[in-house]
Amino acid sequence: MHVIKAHGLQQNARQVGAALLDVLTDLQSRYLVIGSVRGRGLMMAVELVKDRKTREPDVEFMARLFENTHECGLIASKSGAYRNLLRICPPLCMQMSDVAFFEEAINRSFATL
Repeated sequence: MHVIKAHGLQQNARQVGAALLDVLTDLQSRYLVIGSVRGRGLMMAVELVKDRKTREPDVEFMARLFENTHECGLIASKSGAYRNLLRICPPLCMQMSDVAFFEEAINRSFATL
């Protein structure tokens, strides 16, 4: 707890997390397969669906995207009851200067599909 307070990691998580969430929200506006984007601090999730109205999970797309994220240098996990949530939880030491890498990598992960 001392390190978290001393280095302002909680405030950093709020600021960097907000920037990452903006990146993911922009991505949602471009890809219909993204049903929702949510997050708090540095914990984020991207729900992948076949149809935004029915919210039917798109497990097949998720499987391919999951592999792409790893190939692009991102660490993420599959989550949710249907394993259609891309969960992103970067470390507390992530800085605003890392957001550009994240944006490029997540865009590349989706674009190649």
